[in-house]
Amino acid sequence: MINHMEQQFGNYRLVRHLGRGAFSDVYLGIHVHLKTPAAIKLLHTELTSSDVEKFRNEARTIARLEHPHIVRVLDFGIEDHTPFFVMIYAPNGTLRQRHPKGSILSLATIVSYVTQIADALQYAHHQKLIHRDIKPENMLLGRHNEVLLSDFGFVQIAQSSISQSTKEMAGTIPYMAPEQFQGKPRFASDQYALGIVVYEWLTGDRPFQGSVLEIATQQMINPPPPVRIKNPQIPAEVEEVLLTTLAKEPQQRFATVQAFANALRQASNIVSPIASYSTIIFEEVSELPSIGTQPINAGMPPAVLIHNAPPTFQTDTFENSYANRDSSNNQQLKNVPVVSTTQSQRRLSRRAVLFGLAGVAVGSLVSNAFWLAKSPGLLGDGPKIPPPSHVTSLYTYAGHKSPVLTASWSPDGYQIASGSYDTTVQVWGAFAGWPSLTFPLHKDYVWSVAWSPDGSKIASAGGFHDKTVRVWDARTQNPIFTFDDYTDGVNSVVWSPDGKLIATGGYDKLVQIRDPFNLTPTITLSDHTNVIKSVAWSPDGKYIASASFDHTVKVWDALAGKLIYTLPHNNYVKSVAWSHDSKYIASSTGDTSTGCL
Repeated sequence: MINHMEQQFGNYRLVRHLGRGAFSDVYLGIHVHLKTPAAIKLLHTELTSSDVEKFRNEARTIARLEHPHIVRVLDFGIEDHTPFFVMIYAPNGTLRQRHPKGSILSLATIVSYVTQIADALQYAHHQKLIHRDIKPENMLLGRHNEVLLSDFGFVQIAQSSISQSTKEMAGTIPYMAPEQFQGKPRFASDQYALGIVVYEWLTGDRPFQGSVLEIATQQMINPPPPVRIKNPQIPAEVEEVLLTTLAKEPQQRFATVQAFANALRQASNIVSPIASYSTIIFEEVSELPSIGTQPINAGMPPAVLIHNAPPTFQTDTFENSYANRDSSNNQQLKNVPVVSTTQSQRRLSRRAVLFGLAGVAVGSLVSNAFWLAKSPGLLGDGPKIPPPSHVTSLYTYAGHKSPVLTASWSPDGYQIASGSYDTTVQVWGAFAGWPSLTFPLHKDYVWSVAWSPDGSKIASAGGFHDKTVRVWDARTQNPIFTFDDYTDGVNSVVWSPDGKLIATGGYDKLVQIRDPFNLTPTITLSDHTNVIKSVAWSPDGKYIASASFDHTVKVWDALAGKLIYTLPHNNYVKSVAWSHDSKYIASSTGDTSTGCL
């Protein structure tokens, strides 16, 4: 993190670092002439000359917000290409600090908070603005302990670069409305998020728990657990109001956020709520607000694709043409059904990376699309739900110009790296509204991408005319190493669980284990008689499995470099993967079958 202490931005000298969020750092600043305090927000992006006017227009929109329960923007500017905002300093912290996780608040306190927040949101909605990041961390306490809603629109301005701290998104996901995951936020999305906050204040817990994908899935399809089971003292009328505001469909919620606040107050039978406060130091900063009703990447195609049945995928002719280099490769199938269905089947559009969260766990090459669905059985200890009759996609990324060959989740679950026939690796946010980065490093198709376990590096494998594996910094785009001594194209690259080594396999029929900081192969494994299509490192770090067009999966001792056993198949093997406990191997073959070994 760059230390800006004692630097001057505008008329303010930075004297204390207050907090850091996904898209900004906040400092306490003192006016050099008036000696008055203000909060100075520095965005994590450097503006190019073409971005400056756009920043100024959006900043003016934010600065025009004047409301007693919205943090006022006093000034803005650009210093050494870094955009910044000068805002009123809120000395009494955030509602998250006032009420830590697990706190249960009285109805009177909740109604007081919601009344103020809803008033601010209703004003913003009249200005045609959507907040998109309602959560306790963005609710500040002013000088007189009034609630001040912060962070309208900063993500919109920070979109030209990916945040260096995407883990901050973990604080936003649990409050996001279903339509917001789909890239279609609306005014009712803010109402839903405020409803999640109220649920948390009433019960001491948020309604949906788990990983990013698990929470997203539950937000899309699961009703929230009944509030009165967790807190029997809550009136039934209040629970009814909360269920309305947490409806999955926006049109089923209250007509306005103000109507929600009024209904909550009436159900609580509270006319004049009173709350007492104490003083806390302000530390928290923003994460994911935005301006307007459109996703940040406004040029995208519609991000919500709902299918009556899971689609049937077809292997691309590009792969077939190159597979014909070896006689055994001629067995490529023209059509590979992922899930059989009696309903009409649909084909996903080209130049898109699409992922959904329903149905069965499958992944496949789809022209230039990659489709991923997550089984409801992976949601953890919550109640099991039957498979849905349709698949709902959350987000479509359309940054590639040619078919997508591979996609890989970052370890923190917030980003995806994808490789394409367009020779680029692109890193993008797993939810609509995130910016993307493009790494045009290869000279040929990118067959495989893999994140290091700590998420700091990405390895990518190039095709026949490239014959390289490249390792580069995932945040700065700076190349770290290029392995250019391969004799043929590389199909697969994978990191060891400790992040110290990588393994590769490709058309040279070799599995090579390499040190990312040493250009010489550490171990070379040679027993395959045809192209290696996939390699996988066991989670315990002891073994490597390799899948080949020679109709075998071979398991190697990763430390000793010795072949342990060979698993014969009836057809060429395209993919291999380990179970999380390193006890089982799953493989997929060219005869449409998938096996567990």
